Amino acid sequence: METTKIAVKVVDYYHRNKQMSVIPELLPKSLNFNRCFFDNPKLKVPHLNLNIEVTDSGAGEFKMESLLEYIRQKGWPNEEKPNFVTNKQLLKCIASDHFDNIEIQIVQLGGVIFMLKSSDEFSQITNFGKIFEHFMTKTTGDESIDEDEEVRKAVFLAEIPKDVDSDGKFKVMYSGEIDAIDDLKQHYELKVLIGGLNDYFWKNRSCLYYWQSIFGKVSTIIVGSRTGKRPYDRKTLPPLNIPEFSLYEVKRLEVRTMPTKAAKAVNKQNNRFYKNEALPRNAGWKVEKCEEKLREFLQSVSKMVTRNGDCFVFSKKKSDNSWTIYDVEQEDSPFFLFISGHFKEEMTLFSTQKSEIAQDENREFSTSSVISTREKTSADQKLQKTSKELERSDRMLFIDSFRRTNINKH
Repeated sequence: METTKIAVKVVDYYHRNKQMSVIPELLPKSLNFNRCFFDNPKLKVPHLNLNIEVTDSGAGEFKMESLLEYIRQKGWPNEEKPNFVTNKQLLKCIASDHFDNIEIQIVQLGGVIFMLKSSDEFSQITNFGKIFEHFMTKTTGDESIDEDEEVRKAVFLAEIPKDVDSDGKFKVMYSGEIDAIDDLKQHYELKVLIGGLNDYFWKNRSCLYYWQSIFGKVSTIIVGSRTGKRPYDRKTLPPLNIPEFSLYEVKRLEVRTMPTKAAKAVNKQNNRFYKNEALPRNAGWKVEKCEEKLREFLQSVSKMVTRNGDCFVFSKKKSDNSWTIYDVEQEDSPFFLFISGHFKEEMTLFSTQKSEIAQDENREFSTSSVISTREKTSADQKLQKTSKELERSDRMLFIDSFRRTNINKH
């Protein structure tokens, strides 16, 4: 059975409210009133209507604000800087290759590389999931959904091997929302899926949910099965007559079994839910290959982003073999301005000492070959456009060379 070499530990918990305040050490919701359906999957599940509009609490975030605020309040875990700071979303997307078009803003400040996934093409309908999550975690039978409910997250530290044959590890600090927790502080993902654990799930979603669970330190996913729209879903027709968009089953899925089950599903020819796509998304995924994608990405970033104040954008399409890399001036990087502004009163966290990452044997080659846009001058306005074009050309020549070198290694 395949197992990941990535080690994840929980550093702390916190919650964020509508006023954007971050309060550490508050645990996520527990499995309470309806955990009987989790403990005994054979119990008949009430046909819960999942198609109910849920008002946005307004506590969402776009620039990992809550994690930055947590760091500002509590500092680094064990007073040791990580190599990277990001969020769970980015890590699971890179490892699972689950995107069509992704852009990542990257900034180094005081030897720490901050990364933010700023775009991809996927949006999720959250109402079904929110209703199911409330059903599994409410404390009484008549408890209603709180529209101003806090977002509850955990702070994690992942150690990701730098190379297959090396003892070195990238230390990545990140945060992620936790659906539920039990008395032993075991984390659970709560997913509600049309048709449940069907062929479509194994061929198109299992890789993403596996890595979401790994980076959330989740060993068990609670899967709710729901119906689709009547009359297209046969369960909504006689003899079952289950209402459309309704819960009808709850199962538990052990994360450690997912790679093996996904591999078996690849060999099945039936995929009636996804007939129009020649090859389902991530069909035939392997844990080792996913780890390699993430490791190569972190290696590329650490070799390119070597100096305090460096700002880059990494972008990639699903069909691309490598990343497109752009150097950005600090004043043109909203992410840099946001991070440096957020910590302006706590800059002792981010001394200007050189990054440990920047002291490896690749640093001199990287920093001397990439011509930074921050080194430009505007003394001669007539030559400014030509200078920028030459600068961009030189920089892209290096990036192309660097990219080809990485491709040839594999």
